[in-house]
Formats: sequence, structure tokens, C-alpha cells
Amino acid sequence: MKIKYLSKGQMARVKITVTLARNAPFLVLDEPLAGLDPPLVKERITKGIIQFIDLERQSLIITTHELLEVENLLDEVIVLKNGQVIAQEQVEAIREQASIHEWLKEIY
Repeated sequence: MKIKYLSKGQMARVKITVTLARNAPFLVLDEPLAGLDPPLVKERITKGIIQFIDLERQSLIITTHELLEVENLLDEVIVLKNGQVIAQEQVEAIREQASIHEWLKEIY
């Protein structure tokens, strides 16, 4: 099957696989869970990302509108609004004060 005939979810899986297969110090995933259903698939994908990244040598940068879906992957959150950084915080520090969801509602 040619890549151009894949569904949105299948294409998302291919993109994640290709990204994780690279031997690069920085890996960038743009909306990695977009188009993936059901939630169980998203959970397996996030577990796969954790399993295959070499945290000793690599950093993972994720852009997403669905922060709660990737929360278990995060060490630090940077929030942008109109192209400007409006917040940057360690996830553990956020969790000491409130949930990620509540923190986002406060700052955004």
C-alpha cells in the first residue's frame, strides 16, 4: 500500500515511527495523536514513544492542542499564545499546585 492512500490515523503512526527511528538529539512531533481513535490506541502510542526514545541522548519536543493526552510524556510545559511564550513550568511543579487542566485554564 502506498503512503498516500493511508488513513489519517495510519499516517500519524507512520510519522511517529519515522521520527522515533532517527538517531537525532532532538525529536519533534507535531500533534502526534491527532486522528488516532480510540483512546486505547492513543495510550499505546504514548507508551511506545516512551519506550523507544533514548532519554539519555534525546529530547522530545511535542506541539499539541491536546496537552492532557500527552501529559504522561512531559517533564516541562511551554505555553504559547499569539506566538509568545506565556508560561513555562516543570510538570511536577504544576501538579503540586493544581491539575494540568486547571493550570492551563488559569493562564490561558
